[in-house]
Amino acid sequence: MHAWVAAGKPIHQYTEDACSTVCATCAMQIIHGVPLSQIETPTTANHADYFRYGSKYVCSACAWLFGAGKGKPGNYIATPNCMEYAVISLDSVVENKRPWIVILKDIAAMPNDTPVAGVMTTDVKPRLWPKTRIATVGRFGLYIHSADYDVSEYREFDLSACVSLIDTMCEPLANGYAKTSLYHGLFRDYARTVRDTVAAIAWEAEILPHRNKPHFLPALIAAGVTMESKRNVTTARPDSHSQPIAARSDQAGKAQFGLF
Repeated sequence: MHAWVAAGKPIHQYTEDACSTVCATCAMQIIHGVPLSQIETPTTANHADYFRYGSKYVCSACAWLFGAGKGKPGNYIATPNCMEYAVISLDSVVENKRPWIVILKDIAAMPNDTPVAGVMTTDVKPRLWPKTRIATVGRFGLYIHSADYDVSEYREFDLSACVSLIDTMCEPLANGYAKTSLYHGLFRDYARTVRDTVAAIAWEAEILPHRNKPHFLPALIAAGVTMESKRNVTTARPDSHSQPIAARSDQAGKAQFGLF
């Protein structure tokens, strides 16, 4: 409902019948709704997640989201005045889609009682919007989905801490470190650590206290730099014979996208 209202209550593609029940997906009381027979297809899965309340109808808001199309809404965020789609990579920004790194900073500047709902995902194929909840800026949360880190859950986290950590992460990312190194520890990338050990120690000391915090993964997903902003990605490596095999396997070159 929150996302549909924020989007301006767009018209869905289905027909509605009179009824007196609750929405099968969000449990809102409705007097007219879209029959599930129009929503369900032979490939519809996760019935227990999508149709939870014993009703045979969904509300207009949920019908619009069900009909959004393949891969939609994917990454999105909704506030009272806006519903927008988001992207992760700064090099993948397209029209009408801003990167999470920008969106989160804008939302952090809103009043603490501002309602917000959204999904942050590294894979837009799963239908995740029925699993999210309405949060506020002061008590922030998103549905986070990242198969790479075996996480798919609604997660409350400190938005201010997340935004601050994103800024911290951007420095090592700009210097060529991969996101896996930020996740596991910068020192696993031996080649880059030895180029500027003082900087690596400083960045690791800043990131380390956050790794077991709820805001760490959303910050890691959102953090990023443009290809043009990357430094030290073509510098000659140390002698490969003196470099551990595990470290040699974690090189973040110019083709690095996503989490890895």
